[in-house]
Amino acid sequence: MKIFYIANARIPTEKAHGIQIMKMCEAFARLGHDVKLIIPSRVSHIEEEAFAYYGMTKTFEIVYLPSLDLIRWSGWIPKIFAYLQNWSFSNSVQKFLDDNQADLLYTRDELTALSLPRNLEIILEVHNVSRILRNNTERLNKLQKIISITAGLKNELMRLGYEANKIQVLPDGVDLKNFTLPQPLPASPAGGPSRKGNSSPLRGEDKGGSGKRTIMYTGNFFAWKGVYVLAEATRLLPEYQFVFVGGSPDEQEKFQDYIKRQSYNDRDIAVKNIKLTGHVPHNQIPEYLSHADVLVLPNSGKTPISRYYTSPMKMFEYMAVGKPIVASDMPSIREILNESNSILVKPDDPQALAQGIKKAIEDSELAKRIAAQASTDAKKYTWQNRAKAVIDLMS
Repeated sequence: MKIFYIANARIPTEKAHGIQIMKMCEAFARLGHDVKLIIPSRVSHIEEEAFAYYGMTKTFEIVYLPSLDLIRWSGWIPKIFAYLQNWSFSNSVQKFLDDNQADLLYTRDELTALSLPRNLEIILEVHNVSRILRNNTERLNKLQKIISITAGLKNELMRLGYEANKIQVLPDGVDLKNFTLPQPLPASPAGGPSRKGNSSPLRGEDKGGSGKRTIMYTGNFFAWKGVYVLAEATRLLPEYQFVFVGGSPDEQEKFQDYIKRQSYNDRDIAVKNIKLTGHVPHNQIPEYLSHADVLVLPNSGKTPISRYYTSPMKMFEYMAVGKPIVASDMPSIREILNESNSILVKPDDPQALAQGIKKAIEDSELAKRIAAQASTDAKKYTWQNRAKAVIDLMS
C-alpha cells in the first residue's frame, strides 16, 4: 500500500509530536508499505537531518513542499500568519497529489484533513478537541476513519456529533527495541558529558557517593503535565534526587523562576535536590531512564486534555524500561495504568505524590512487581502494532 503521511509540522522538532509522526511512518514502512512523509519546508534551529536527529534508519521518504514559513512569528503577530502558512502548505499538498497517487492519506492536522480531496481514503488522528473539530463536525464526519488516542477523547467526539463507528481508539506507543533494557549512560573519565553537546546531570557522585535515590520525570514542563506539583513534592523528600529531563529553554526558565519564588527553606531544598538536564535528543532518553529508581507521571487533573484526552508517550517508555512508575490517578492514565503495574496517586496533591514515590522506594517487592508487569504490558503498545491496527481499518 502507498501511504502519504501529511503533517504540517517542522521536522525535525524537539517536541513530542515529531517523534510520534516519525515513529508511525517507520512502523508503516516496516510493515512493508511504501511511505512518504509530506511536510512543509521550514527554517529550523536543528541542524541534523531528521533520521539522524531521531536516531532512526531511513525506511521511508521525506518530501519537503514549498510553504510560507510564517509560524515562527505567529505568536506575536496576528494569527493570520498561521492561517497563511496553512493555506500555502495546503496548496502545495494539492499540487503534489495531482502528480502523485496514494492508497491512503494519513494526517493529524484537522485543517489539512479539511483541504484534502474527498475522493481519497483519508484517516485523521486526533489528540485534542480543537475549535476546528467543534466547528466542522459534518465535513470531518465524511472521512473514512478517525483515530482517537483515548476512549475519553472518543467520548467527547461522539458528544460533538462524530459517528461512533468511524472512531477507533489507538493509544500512543513505544519502540521496544530502544526502550527495553537500556544501557546506563556512560560517563567520561572526568565525570563530564559522555556525548558531545550533551551534559548529563547523572554522574557517578549522584548515583553512588551521595547515596541518593533518583526520581525522574521526562518531557515538557507545561503546567498540565504536573511538573510544578512534582517540584512541590521535592521539599517533602529531601533525601532523594529529582531529575527533570527535557523542557524548552523558556519552560525551564519559568520552572526555575517558580523555584526561586518559594520560601527560603523550600527553595534551598529544591536547589539541592532538583537537576534540570535541558533538552535531550529522544534517542538518548533510554539511557537517562536507566539511571532512575522511580519514574513519575504527575499529570494535573485540572484540564480536559490531561484528565481525559492525553496518551503520553513517556508513559509507554516508562513501562518498557521496567522501572516502578508513580502516576496521577485519572481516566486518561487509567486507560493504560492500574494498581498492578503502577502506583496511582491523587492528582495535584504534592503530599500524595511524595507518599507514592516513597512507597515505590521503600517497598522493594511492590516496586519489582509493578515494574515487571508494566514491562510486560508495554509489549502490547508497540508502534508496529499500532500501525497494523490502522491498516486493518482499511480492510
